[in-house]
Amino acid sequence: MTASTPHERRRRYRADARQAILDAAEKLLTEQGAGGFSMRQLAAECGCTAASIYHYFSDKPGLIATVLDTRLEQLVGELLALPPSPDAVVTVREISKEFALFAQHNPGHYQLLVEQERDNAEESPAHLRLVQIFGDAMQALIDDGRLRAEDQEVLRQGVWSLIHGFILLQAALPDDEWEPDLLDRSLDALIRGSLAAEPQAPGSPA
Repeated sequence: MTASTPHERRRRYRADARQAILDAAEKLLTEQGAGGFSMRQLAAECGCTAASIYHYFSDKPGLIATVLDTRLEQLVGELLALPPSPDAVVTVREISKEFALFAQHNPGHYQLLVEQERDNAEESPAHLRLVQIFGDAMQALIDDGRLRAEDQEVLRQGVWSLIHGFILLQAALPDDEWEPDLLDRSLDALIRGSLAAEPQAPGSPA
């Protein structure tokens, strides 16, 4: 076995240290959200100095964005692994459902995503990929003549509002008897209710 060089050992050490910081940041963000997150607290969590954290990450927003992007990359992989369907309605519904479940199981990361939207922060590559995946699915509805192009943004905002309400209500009222298929049926009703009464030929007037 060839012994590693000093350069390789330093590179591995830096990679391990950076990952340890990200893991500690993920833990804190998951436990308490971004509101109570501080670099001093992070330094105590991962057993290093604040100066060493800034050696790897220039500022707190950049660190938080990296944590979020890492988790969003996992979501992108899950969306791309969904079984393909010939029905574009099913595709839009399943993509929306996966995102809702991601947000429900990762409330801290979802809150960070909402804050990015609110602050008009620069979207990360994984965030942009999510937008593209959902946009492509809705474009398939348009191409099939089932969704008018001018209704695309209405549907996007409607799905986002439904998901947001679903997450907030279930988090606020966890003891209520929520129907197990509530998310599926609500998304399906919203999507199908947004479709054109009759399929439109591409380029035809509404």
